[in-house]
Amino acid sequence: MNNKITSLPNISTNRHLIYYEKMLGFSRELLQEKNVIDFWSWSSDIGNDLKHSWIISNVINFDLSIKTKVNWVRWDATAQHLPFKNDCFDILLSLWSLYQIDHDKRSHVIQEMMRISKTIHIGPVYQHDIDIIEKLCSEMNYEMILCQPQKFSWYSFLKHIKWLRDIPWIGKITQWISIFQRQAKFMIEIDDDYDIYKKIELEKRIIKTEQRTAKILYSPNWDPLIQQGDARLCILKKLKL
Repeated sequence: MNNKITSLPNISTNRHLIYYEKMLGFSRELLQEKNVIDFWSWSSDIGNDLKHSWIISNVINFDLSIKTKVNWVRWDATAQHLPFKNDCFDILLSLWSLYQIDHDKRSHVIQEMMRISKTIHIGPVYQHDIDIIEKLCSEMNYEMILCQPQKFSWYSFLKHIKWLRDIPWIGKITQWISIFQRQAKFMIEIDDDYDIYKKIELEKRIIKTEQRTAKILYSPNWDPLIQQGDARLCILKKLKL
C-alpha cells in the first residue's frame, strides 16, 4: 500500500479493541497478518491494541472528520473515491459510522467500502442501511453472511450525560458492563467461520429490523445522543470469482 500514515505516540483510545470485538462480532486473532482498515476510527487506535496482544497486522485508521486528534488518513468528503485501490484490505471494520453520513451520500460511501475491501464488519445499521447493502451486494459481488440484533448499551447512554462523565468510576463500570452486555451472538474467530455460518438457516442468521434509521436526541445537559433502538450488526464478504 502506498498510503503513508503517521501516528502520535501514547494515543488515548476512545474505543478499545475489546469493544470492537464484542460489537462487530470478531476475535482479534482473525486480524493476524491481515491488512485492516478501521473506517471512521475517530481517536481509536486498534492497531496499537493489537500490538499489545502480539497480533501482527497492518491497520489503517481512516477518518472523515477534521477534528480527529490523530494524524491518520483522512478523506475529502467531496472526493469521488476513497484513496485506496480495489480489494486492498482484507477486513474493513466500521463501528458507529453510517449514522454520521448523509442519507443521499450513504449508498456511494458503502459502495466504496465494498470496493476497497474483501470482508466488512459494520454496525450499528438500520433497515435503510440494510436495503442499500442488499442492493449493493448484488452489484459489487458481495454476500451478507450475518445480520444480527445489537443490544442497548448503558455506557453509550451514560457517557453522553455531561455531569456523569466527570465521575471516573461511573464511566469505567458502565463501559465494562456495556462490553459484555453487547456481545454479538455470532463471533468470527478464524476465516473458516464465515463459511460455517453460511450453512446456518437463513432466517436465523439474517434478522432484519423495522427501524428505518438511527434517531439522535438533543438536550442542554447531554451531548447529542443516538437512540440506538433495534440496531443490527452486518457481516459481509466478497464472493470469490
